[in-house]
Amino acid sequence: MESTTAATGPSALRETATKDLSEEIPFKDALMVALAAGLGYGFDAYAVNIYGLVLPSITASLSIGSRTAGVIGSIFLIGYTVGTIGFGVAADRYGRRDTLGVSILLYGATTSLGGLSTNVVWFTAMRFLTGVGGAGELAVGAPYTCEMFKSKYRALGTGGIMFSLYSLGYILAGLAALYIVPRWGWQWAFGIAIVPALAVFVFRRFIQESVRYVIDKAEDKFEAAKAILDTEHQHMSAKERADAVARIERGRRDGGKHHHAALPEVAMEAPTQRGPLFDGATVVLGLVALTVLLIGLLAKLATGLAAAMVVAGALGLLCTLALWSMRGTQARFWHIPGVRKRIGIGWILYSANAMGYWGITVFLTTFMVEKFDVSPQQAIKYAIMFYVVQFFFAYLGTGLSDKVGRRPAGILGALIMISCTILAATASSLGVFLVFGAVQIAMLGWLWGVSDTYLSEMFPTSIRGSCFGVGVGGGRIMSIAAPFLTGAGIAAYGPTTPFLASAGLWVLTLIGYAIGPETARKPLEQIEAEFIAEAATRRT
Repeated sequence: MESTTAATGPSALRETATKDLSEEIPFKDALMVALAAGLGYGFDAYAVNIYGLVLPSITASLSIGSRTAGVIGSIFLIGYTVGTIGFGVAADRYGRRDTLGVSILLYGATTSLGGLSTNVVWFTAMRFLTGVGGAGELAVGAPYTCEMFKSKYRALGTGGIMFSLYSLGYILAGLAALYIVPRWGWQWAFGIAIVPALAVFVFRRFIQESVRYVIDKAEDKFEAAKAILDTEHQHMSAKERADAVARIERGRRDGGKHHHAALPEVAMEAPTQRGPLFDGATVVLGLVALTVLLIGLLAKLATGLAAAMVVAGALGLLCTLALWSMRGTQARFWHIPGVRKRIGIGWILYSANAMGYWGITVFLTTFMVEKFDVSPQQAIKYAIMFYVVQFFFAYLGTGLSDKVGRRPAGILGALIMISCTILAATASSLGVFLVFGAVQIAMLGWLWGVSDTYLSEMFPTSIRGSCFGVGVGGGRIMSIAAPFLTGAGIAAYGPTTPFLASAGLWVLTLIGYAIGPETARKPLEQIEAEFIAEAATRRT
């Protein structure tokens, strides 16, 4: 009895409440979560990229041009933005595992429904909803996986496994475009998406909820720590320990207490009383920005004017999101010192990531068809080859970031990306393009894998999903303009100019990593302690 009491004394409890919990999570459990999240992200890749791969067939079937195709791509990204923020917030409120389940069912169903009609309006609406659902795979999956892996290979587990499976999803979409579309039409390539979505949904019912999330939700952290210590002595698994803590929390709720996630030990900034005028102005700005964006996308305007309106609308929506961060009650995470800077870093990194990805990949096959006069089928084969290289580069970049740090790996990746984008866009021969184009697409896996891990690590568990979702969502707001600008640019200037212009985006990546903290090889509990110390310094 004395040994048990000593083991669960105050000092031991404090140590357990702040220890590196990933050391208590078996590798098998962490790998299962990574595979479940990564498989969903992979089928998300199938659902979102099948559009670009079979775009020539879709444009012919729906009787639309490249500009309208770009509009549909941008409307999809509006849904992607909404889903990124919404699912990130939901993950903190309802849990990681259950929120992921809703995500995959939504985008699987709407992708299939999109293949049931040749009506442009119906198809566009389904693409919007596919974006909403598909966005949850990253917004929830990356923080979820990050919370499960040990610090020494957290990037490999989070960005490496997840984005490599995303690459695999694109490869499957390419194979569907090659072998399903010619025989049965593009609608079948969309319709079959529900099958893998249901399979992954069932698989996810057998994985555990994030141990860190369950413990963070416990109202009494010392009681949660005691539960962990007790279950350690009983040699229980990580899942059993999480269930034990969950039972404590359920008991407290049944006793009449209601818990709202809040970051412990951080004094929040006193919110400024902005008043109804400020709130009203924020709403008006958001509505005006959305109206300008939609007019630029949908109205038949001159290309230059339409492009300016789309960019202005996207910037207006980003400003609306920033103003929204300045209002509200003290309980909101925006009023925790240091949060805004880190979310701002996310906006910088993901403006480059998202605009670069969607600006390039939606029209990747179109670029090869128009510039090098290859057949659509051959262009798809080349694109598949690029994503095979990307599969391995996702591990290369994230593994390097685990070794030398997130910031050096991210900066190096951006420099390689700038160089390869210039060389690929200006290539005069197909052979040169295939070399540098392959590296360019592969570097997307490197950069996304590192930044997915980096942004997930920056925030404490109680607000990780919300802050990750808002951080990525800000970049995706800007990416709404990317397919439209690329499509309009190709129509007006040919394929080279818009692809060459995308090289400038990666300067944002250099800036983001230059001003951000280093998080590699640190337990999440240490990063959270540093966050709290930084917040206290800002507060004083």
